[in-house]
Amino acid sequence: MERKTSQAYDAVLHFAKVNLLAEFRPSVILTDFETALREMLIRHFPSATAHGCWFHSNQAVWRKMRKLGYLNHINTNGFALKTLKMIMVLPVLPAGKIEEGFVVIKRYVARHNINMRGLFNYYERYWIRNVGVELLSVYKKKN
Repeated sequence: MERKTSQAYDAVLHFAKVNLLAEFRPSVILTDFETALREMLIRHFPSATAHGCWFHSNQAVWRKMRKLGYLNHINTNGFALKTLKMIMVLPVLPAGKIEEGFVVIKRYVARHNINMRGLFNYYERYWIRNVGVELLSVYKKKN
């Protein structure tokens, strides 16, 4: 797809529902965290429960870590590597425990003098606040 807009996804999903998937009634939707796609899937399949994908959240965190210039820090500092790993497993926690886990990781970072403020700001702003812990959590999810 050339444009990943809500209107484009709406048109594609409408066409698919009318012409290809008239009887399709998913109970679960597993999606990446692209807002426009997720919102249109939920709109077109309102009875389905939407779940995020752990792989895609980790892929995005890894890319952001590299973009922020932390790769060398991760490769040369065991505490920084452990910090990244802890961030990447937050979605395995129950939704109600993700923010608590995030606070624990921030304490670990403070104790070990790890400077990854940009990654923490990104994670809190995008993953916890924007995406939300309910969608982020893969705890006890089958897929």
